[in-house]
Amino acid sequence: MTVIFQGTKLRLNFHSCNSDVTFVLFGDAKQNGHQFETSQFIACEPGAISQLGYNEFIVDTSGNHWYQTDEIIEVIRLIKEHNPAGAKIVTYGTGMGAYASINFSEMLDAHRYIAICPQFSLHPSHRPLEDSRWWAESKLLNFNHDYIHSGMIRDRRGYIFYDKASLDVHHAVSILNNTAGIGFHVPLFGHAAGRVMDQAYGLQEIMKEVAQDEFDPVKFHSDFKVGFVNAVPTLAADLENNAPLNEKVPKILEMNDLDSLIEQAYESDNAQDKRIALLSISLAENKDADAEDIRTKKIGLLLELNLQREAILEIMNSRLPRKETAEQLLSQYQDLSELARLLPLLKFHPVVFRDAAFKCAKSTPERALILMKYALKSRPDNQLIKNKVIEYQKLVHEAKKAPESEPTIT
Repeated sequence: MTVIFQGTKLRLNFHSCNSDVTFVLFGDAKQNGHQFETSQFIACEPGAISQLGYNEFIVDTSGNHWYQTDEIIEVIRLIKEHNPAGAKIVTYGTGMGAYASINFSEMLDAHRYIAICPQFSLHPSHRPLEDSRWWAESKLLNFNHDYIHSGMIRDRRGYIFYDKASLDVHHAVSILNNTAGIGFHVPLFGHAAGRVMDQAYGLQEIMKEVAQDEFDPVKFHSDFKVGFVNAVPTLAADLENNAPLNEKVPKILEMNDLDSLIEQAYESDNAQDKRIALLSISLAENKDADAEDIRTKKIGLLLELNLQREAILEIMNSRLPRKETAEQLLSQYQDLSELARLLPLLKFHPVVFRDAAFKCAKSTPERALILMKYALKSRPDNQLIKNKVIEYQKLVHEAKKAPESEPTIT
């Protein structure tokens, strides 16, 4: 692998196999709250593509800048210059890299793109309003090279993989409306879809099929579903960080009676059994008439697993009111910073936020204040809500200034 460009924000590596297919891999964002820019490049794993016999460009990044740097123009020029004559280009990435794989597909004249959990845009005027995960990064970007929303990628073809039950769905829908791509649902695993695809179908298999123009969406859907069932023991174990599950587990997923499986999960003390039931719900071919009954059971399982964020999003997407369940969950939501970020996504009546605040005012006034303040945004003239905001502000202030109890001296 040869470094053919290194700036302050991007680095370009290349390995030629004299193939008629070239892959361009774009690096993903740094996770876990890393700073916006560093002097250290986040390297993609080299050699995975060249081992398949294809030319390989890898674009490493030094931070979460979503490729909004003028260095990308030089990187693209060098890719074109060093790409073997006549070799068709396939772009690939996950997360921020998936965004880049689509965003620069026109400039690279890419034959196809493969994008796992991509973003449509982080620009405040274009990003999906439902998703505020990268709000901090977006405040630091200039968006000089943000193209998907412009329509310039409209004729570019490729494949987008995402979990339609996660926030990624809002980006995927916008991308599919602005490109000629095809979308695939990877159930239940949110922003970790790549791991699921690798277990259930094989990322290298997808790359080979796309490279040879043999990728068949219908075949993928069918084979992935079978592979997903077979991969459930390993995937569920990964979620619990345990050893793989019993080999008999996949047979459970073949049961026609989903209700029985869910009831068994409720009665079990094993968290993995509950996750297996959730996976089965995602795989089941449910009638629309049964959707809300199944959703009720899914919410119950999510709550038993303490997956509060997933449960509240299921409640929000329900066609039933579920007011009491929503109030109870909001009043007990553990991660207060996450709660504050989630509230703008929740299309509940203001009364839900108000009553949830009432429920937790004595036990957790800080949570009550977050909820009541949000209720006030929709009801700015409501005197009761105004009074409660003032009351909860005083409670929070008093709790913060209260001295810690002194140790008893014996």
